[in-house]
Amino acid sequence: MKLIPKELMTMRLNKYLASCGVGSRRKVEELIKQGRVEINNKTIIDLACQVNEDTDHVKVDGAKIAPHRHVYYLLNNPKEL
Repeated sequence: MKLIPKELMTMRLNKYLASCGVGSRRKVEELIKQGRVEINNKTIIDLACQVNEDTDHVKVDGAKIAPHRHVYYLLNNPKEL
């Protein structure tokens, strides 16, 4: 199994913003077209833009956006006697 370097792990901007809870993918596309999204202090209007969530700083209307981190709990039942 090949490991992919972190700097190559990117996703489309609309998917990233939707996973951060900004809005649906279609709603986020409208925000991008309106020029309300910045990546590393550059206004983005290209829908095909790629984002690396570890290194890029994304802002919508001047507010920094960060992805929601999921927490998983593993529970088990004890063996029956």
